[in-house]
Amino acid sequence: MELIDRIHQVAKELGMDRRIPELANRLINDQRPVLEHAYVFGQTEDNEQSSFQAARAMQQEGIARKFWVIEGIEAEGFPGYQAWHERFGSMVGTENVASLPFPTWVQKSFWMWEYCDIRTKNLIRAHCNVNTLSESQSLVEMAVTSHVPALYVVSPQFHFLRACMTVMSEAINASHRGHNVRIFNYLGTSLPWEETVIHSQGTQEMTRAQLVRKELEKIPSYKNILPVKDIMEYIDKRTLPQK
Repeated sequence: MELIDRIHQVAKELGMDRRIPELANRLINDQRPVLEHAYVFGQTEDNEQSSFQAARAMQQEGIARKFWVIEGIEAEGFPGYQAWHERFGSMVGTENVASLPFPTWVQKSFWMWEYCDIRTKNLIRAHCNVNTLSESQSLVEMAVTSHVPALYVVSPQFHFLRACMTVMSEAINASHRGHNVRIFNYLGTSLPWEETVIHSQGTQEMTRAQLVRKELEKIPSYKNILPVKDIMEYIDKRTLPQK
């Protein structure tokens, strides 16, 4: 079953906005302008290759050169920036992988104090939690302060819709403050749908096919995600940066 068919089926079963499949289809087939920057959303080790392979394809296509990764430590399922700099860097060149910092205001919202991981019994030092919202807020902040007018975001196929809606919502919020950050989607490569994997801060264990449903279920519950019509209007209004 194609990704868009999976989304259409699940969205219908959940009684979601009928434009969800249309939005997903537009993002799957998003424009591919030549840009400099791309952001790779943090993933568990089970799913990281989807994003790594897509980023390498972008590099080979010549549509992105610099790849940003959140600066987080190894915690809540994310292998950490250092591990990704090595593993991801082996595919695109370590010189092309950059650390995305958490702004102070994001750290205040998502700070995690030192704790013991109940599964591994490892002591996890204090850090900022890596999640779709904290990454999106940090990314848009970086784009505004570093004058990055447009960039790609990359994530696995079960996660891309919520990731795009979250970061595009943050870009829309920034536009209300006079900033024009244009986000484009580049879909992660396909991995086996029926393989059981770990996702979402290491708290969910299910097949990737089941994660499509789980991710769609989350969208209406997050107040930071703007309505579908707002996201589609944002996509319509994007313009390519002047050379």
